[in-house]
Amino acid sequence: MKKTLLLILVISCCFFSGCEQNKSTNSSVLESGFRNPPNEAKARTWWHWISGNVSKSGITKDLEAMKAVGIQEATLFNVHLGFPKGPIKYLSEEWLDLFKFSAEEAKRLDLELGFHNSPGWSSSGGPWVTEEHAMQTVVFSETTIEGGKTIKKTIAKPETKFDYYQDIAVLAFPKPKQRQKIDGLDYKILSERIRNHLLPDTKMIVEAAVISKETVIDVTDQVSEDGVLEWNVPQGEWIILRLGHTPIGTTNRPAPPEAKGLEVDKMSKKAVDAYWEGGVQPIIDKLGDLIGSTVNNCLIDSYEVGTTNWTTGFESQFENLRGYDLTSYLPTLAGYYIESGEISERFLWDFRRTIGDLIAENYYVHFRELCHKNGMQFSVEPYWGPFDNMQIGATGDIVMCEFWSGGYPFFDSPKFVSSIAHLNGSSIVGAESFTGIGGWVQHPATIKSIGDRAWAEGITRFIFHTYVHQPWDIGPGLALSYHGTEFDRLNTWWHQGKAFMDYLGRSQFLLQQGKNVADVLVFTGESSPNTAFLKPEIKVLGFDYDLIGANKLKDLSVKNGAIYSAVGNTYKVLVLPHFDFVKPETLEKVKELVAGGAMVIGKKPSQSPSLTNYPNCDATVKKYADELWTSGLVKDISITDFLNNETPDFKIETGNPADIS
Repeated sequence: MKKTLLLILVISCCFFSGCEQNKSTNSSVLESGFRNPPNEAKARTWWHWISGNVSKSGITKDLEAMKAVGIQEATLFNVHLGFPKGPIKYLSEEWLDLFKFSAEEAKRLDLELGFHNSPGWSSSGGPWVTEEHAMQTVVFSETTIEGGKTIKKTIAKPETKFDYYQDIAVLAFPKPKQRQKIDGLDYKILSERIRNHLLPDTKMIVEAAVISKETVIDVTDQVSEDGVLEWNVPQGEWIILRLGHTPIGTTNRPAPPEAKGLEVDKMSKKAVDAYWEGGVQPIIDKLGDLIGSTVNNCLIDSYEVGTTNWTTGFESQFENLRGYDLTSYLPTLAGYYIESGEISERFLWDFRRTIGDLIAENYYVHFRELCHKNGMQFSVEPYWGPFDNMQIGATGDIVMCEFWSGGYPFFDSPKFVSSIAHLNGSSIVGAESFTGIGGWVQHPATIKSIGDRAWAEGITRFIFHTYVHQPWDIGPGLALSYHGTEFDRLNTWWHQGKAFMDYLGRSQFLLQQGKNVADVLVFTGESSPNTAFLKPEIKVLGFDYDLIGANKLKDLSVKNGAIYSAVGNTYKVLVLPHFDFVKPETLEKVKELVAGGAMVIGKKPSQSPSLTNYPNCDATVKKYADELWTSGLVKDISITDFLNNETPDFKIETGNPADIS
């Protein structure tokens, strides 16, 4: 109790001292906004329409109920979780009419609407997505042949799905004397599993299991359309590897049956354009000028649709990004080592990095462009996928996280998502809020402390999960199965909850006026997939921190020893990951920062993780590392050791509060 009282006193003193100093310029604005929070500060909600059970009267009553308690926006989702089916089919004329009616009612009430881009909540799919435009995966077949003669042989087509298959290449190489398959191939090529922060495995591979790059022969042009290889085979035993791609088969979920289909290829702008035309454009056409005004936000929810590792044209895009041709390295996708264990692992690092870059540019960035073209903002939850979270999050106008209440509270995404918003220069950090399980027992008294913690993590906008559309006035009403906190007009506490909504609006207004202050900037590394790092030990010591990805590192600058982001955030120290691998351009940036007087700490690296400009890249890494670490310009100390010599923002002392001078 003494510790709690002291902490309250310290924070109160700091708060009122800060308010007094800025009173002349800010007090009137803060007071006005606090009394009457603007729409930007008010709480919002997701609005789930369940299994086609929708009514006009329910829409009006739902939106009027939101307006009555101070909810400013509803984001429309359409889901099916095994409930009895209603009469309204997704994207039918009846459904479009009801969406337009909702937008007209929202406009009447001065509310805003958004919508999830797809039926279900993951991720972007539907029956209008063709096999050609679906998420793709690499498949292969192997044939062993004896050389020293000309052959004419049918090369087996790899196992495919949906009768859709396209060749990537047909390669021939001498059969290795010893077969040693690459460990963890499924997650190293993102065929089945995702593993984050994956760096090249440095273990030695016996020479007998390694294929020389120069012996890999591309015989694709010698294979007919029906798969017959005609080739004069050199002496020896040869492996013929036929690689291609086919839909992985992932579908959007949990979608109504008529709206379920393949997930769109997230590395292809062409596929995303076709998806938009089939699934989003009909909404835009129906709603007309309500889009971009009342309906002003389109969302891609958290990525929950597994892996993908190919797209049409991947070869050329890989070469553009990585600077070398991947053809002779393709046998690694079947588990063969090319050149050496290290070379193969570096190629696979580049392969994964390219997948992340293409998903960022051709799915998320392109989706934002399509939203902007139609006057809408783009909201995104940037995690759980085969990509770099920091890179994906930077694409959102409104970057969002989630936190759960009830019996399973967790906060795995707010910190890094708030960091993304800070580095984007955005005061809005959205959150799918109070998702939880067993929501019928939740109410403001049980969730308030969880919400306060979420604000402390950097969130500035609550978006309740969830308000389920109530087509009938029969309590307790429809629910989203066991997901989320039950938050709708049929709750016993709905009207009493207005005071809680007022509290949220006032508090979020103040939070949105502030600027994040953090001493530490933590670099999350260059790998993809990349979940970002959480560093709770920094907060334990009384400091705060932001995370930065490789996409933003290049924008840092230094002034008077302080590290500045592109939008003006300042930090005392940059913390590098505890890795042996780093790309030369990253160390070049570190050299620039320390030359300007910045403090940088971290482990001395020894080599690049990439094959780009190999082996010169390693020589450059070694040169920069020797210059920076040997000279002491970068210190190999832990963040804990560094902060122990700094003055914290606050600390908890034991003792009697009355003794504080």
